[in-house]
Amino acid sequence: MKNTELFPLTQTLSVALLFAKRDISSRYLGSILGPLWVIISPLATASITTMVFSVVFRHASEGVPYFFVVLSGLLSWGFFSASISHATRSLVINRHIILAHKFPLAAPVIGSIVGRIADYVIVLLFLFALLVFFGHSVSLTTFFFLPLVLILQLALQIGFGLMLAALNSYYRDVQNVVDVALQLVFYTTPILYPPSAIPQPYRMFIQFHPMSLAVEATRAILLTSRVPVYELLAFTVWSSVIITVGIYVFHKLARRMPDVI
Repeated sequence: MKNTELFPLTQTLSVALLFAKRDISSRYLGSILGPLWVIISPLATASITTMVFSVVFRHASEGVPYFFVVLSGLLSWGFFSASISHATRSLVINRHIILAHKFPLAAPVIGSIVGRIADYVIVLLFLFALLVFFGHSVSLTTFFFLPLVLILQLALQIGFGLMLAALNSYYRDVQNVVDVALQLVFYTTPILYPPSAIPQPYRMFIQFHPMSLAVEATRAILLTSRVPVYELLAFTVWSSVIITVGIYVFHKLARRMPDVI
């Protein structure tokens, strides 16, 4: 019962950063290409998808090269899916450390998500380089509003991560359900297709779910320099609600976690 006490936020964050550093090191340790794998995966997906669907969605992408539509979508999605998948398992993976040491239980969860920011930044810089190389200007809007989208997405992921990690410590089936759910959410998020390609009866539902808002806000800022007011407002509501619920659920289930992990 070592890790059931409440810890100050600063201590939780400092320990979370240690877990994030450990996560980044273990991901790239012993890898020949290292961080390049973070670029290779979305680049391969975007390239193959462009070859297959670029003709179909040529007009629906509103003049923006389809390759960049997909790659900008994968930027947000890759950050989300990797964070949620790893955060869900973080308490179980770090079970021996949790039982042997006294630190905030939320730290491994938050650290597993914060550690994925490094991947996000690598892909973002690569995308920036491609946009500039192909003559696409990057405006000041991008540098001001994109960090806001990142912060909101981080809050959303921490909320989901805390909730799912807590539930997974009690029921291991949760991590398998999450894997299936992520596949379903991927196809209901406009990543491989622009929102204008969605049939009208389903468009409102798909456009309002949180990852659609994150993807569309990122695309608008990166590719059109438009300030996505609606997406930012709606995404702020989603992120605020999810992180509040996540903290509440985690706190309620934390007392017995060391006994069931």
